[in-house]
Amino acid sequence: MFVAGQTSRDSTGKVVHAGNFERQADQVFENLKEALATVGLSLGDLLQITIYVTDPRFRDELRSISIKHMGGHLPASTLVVAAGLAEPEFLIEIDAIAADRV
Repeated sequence: MFVAGQTSRDSTGKVVHAGNFERQADQVFENLKEALATVGLSLGDLLQITIYVTDPRFRDELRSISIKHMGGHLPASTLVVAAGLAEPEFLIEIDAIAADRV
């Protein structure tokens, strides 16, 4: 499964947690988890993720947030620092590739 553009939007499509990187990252991982669940997959089925952030200083915080959500299963990943994302409030966005490991 290819999952594109997971951002800090709630279930109504509203941008949430503007200005708070940790809370935005938590929301993005929850959104990713929900997207994967629609086809019976979980964060443990991730093969690769691309994470876009707007500030390189988020890198260390991102590592601990990733471990919190994915535990010991950290897929191959690429971190991209971008000047901006689709909405000016977004601080993080994640694309992912996942597959059933059966």
